[in-house]
Amino acid sequence: MYTEFLLIITAVIWLIFASITDIKSREVPDWISFSLIIISISLLLINSVNQNNFKLLIAPLIYGLIFTAISFVMYYTKQWGGGDTKLLIPLGIIFSSYPEILSNYFTPILNLPFPVIILINLLVIGTIYSLLYAFYLAVKNKNIFLKEFRKQQLKKAKIISIILVVVLIILSTQFEYPRNMLMIFLSIIVLVTPFLISAVKSVEKSCMIQKVSVNNLTEGDWIAENIYHNNKLILNKHNLGLTKKQITMIKKYKKEILVKTGIPFVPSFLVTIIISLIFGNLFIPF
Repeated sequence: MYTEFLLIITAVIWLIFASITDIKSREVPDWISFSLIIISISLLLINSVNQNNFKLLIAPLIYGLIFTAISFVMYYTKQWGGGDTKLLIPLGIIFSSYPEILSNYFTPILNLPFPVIILINLLVIGTIYSLLYAFYLAVKNKNIFLKEFRKQQLKKAKIISIILVVVLIILSTQFEYPRNMLMIFLSIIVLVTPFLISAVKSVEKSCMIQKVSVNNLTEGDWIAENIYHNNKLILNKHNLGLTKKQITMIKKYKKEILVKTGIPFVPSFLVTIIISLIFGNLFIPF
């Protein structure tokens, strides 16, 4: 019980620190992720020894590996930065099951394994958070955003979405409540999706790609342009994140380069863990 309490407190405090640094500097120091991994494994090992039951380590090991695999998929598809990737791993270790100590205070919906619930909640909360942050950037930089948004080709997408909406509305008449309402809800999603995708692309191009001095480059930055020297490609823009060696090389040939700034995503981890601990499976409660 005390181990669970220590793990929860440590995870929340570390996520708060990580969220603050992510918002301020757009990066999460490695010590936060690695220390959380070391602390969580150490506490679980001590607990297993005290209870003379090493089977308690099986679930943390399995879900730690699953979360590691998911993290690397997100990293190598350039959906997350290195900080997000490393931070998800200890969450799979710490929250391999719902903490029994919290059952005395909350009645969460636990209709799936707790790590799966965390991933579902993270998917939904992360999406909502990203859209809200994109909206904030669009409002903050409304002139350049609108200029970019007007360039988007929406004609075909609008025609396809309208046809799908008509089909879904017609189908909804064949169902009773609440299924007919679900069909109508889906039709609304289909209708707005092309505009959302276009808006997100416009935010990315107009608000998240900036020219920065090479002296301000940091390890893990994503470049938004190919870098050439004497007409020879020396660094591809699809690079997964700058290394210290690459930054040193860039400084030899360039003064400024285009860099893609990411959304500070770690706060959505913090919100997800808190909501999951209190409410459980908030978005698929059946």
